[in-house]
Amino acid sequence: MEKVSVKQNIENTKKLRNMREAAHIGQAINGVA
Repeated sequence: MEKVSVKQNIENTKKLRNMREAAHIGQAINGVA
């Protein structure tokens, strides 16, 4: 099994978090509009 590097893991986590935050912001804007 290939071991994913810790650095790669952190990058993936950051991407997921940013996507989730962007979705929340989009929902908030839609709610206000």
